[in-house]
Amino acid sequence: MKIQRATIHDLNEIAALSREVWVANFTCFLSEAQIDYMLSRSYTPEAMQHDIENRESTYIKAVVDHQMIGYAAYRPAGPTGRLLLDKIYVHPTHQHHGYGYQLFQHVEKKAMEAGYFDIVLYVSQFNTAAVTTYATWGFEIAGSKEENIGKNFVIHDYIMKRELDFMTG
Repeated sequence: MKIQRATIHDLNEIAALSREVWVANFTCFLSEAQIDYMLSRSYTPEAMQHDIENRESTYIKAVVDHQMIGYAAYRPAGPTGRLLLDKIYVHPTHQHHGYGYQLFQHVEKKAMEAGYFDIVLYVSQFNTAAVTTYATWGFEIAGSKEENIGKNFVIHDYIMKRELDFMTG
């Protein structure tokens, strides 16, 4: 697998991959209407381009046999020395092969090189598979948040954090 920085030209493919992952993995705890709404808010090429241009987001892609099989997006989380792992997804046919962890390790390396102290992410409290996976990667639940995101949809997320270990990183 190769990890490469994604460009604006990759955003249509990233949006399509996002939809495949969400439909395959999240319909057991989110309605189709909420999935469509959330994808339309944050996972369109336009929304991702806005993140890149206005929120300092970096998108990376995982490529196997010249095909994008996953991606991650990360950005500074304020002036606190914290990096937000905003998105990390692997196509359903390529899950459980370590590709997500390799994407995470790439983000972790970039965070350490930039001098960040920790990485945070938000994950649905109902997404037990992801919560378990992030725990195996060294993340701990640091809190929770409930947010009305519009159209009467409420999200219930854990805030998970992993402190960076500069001695072993």
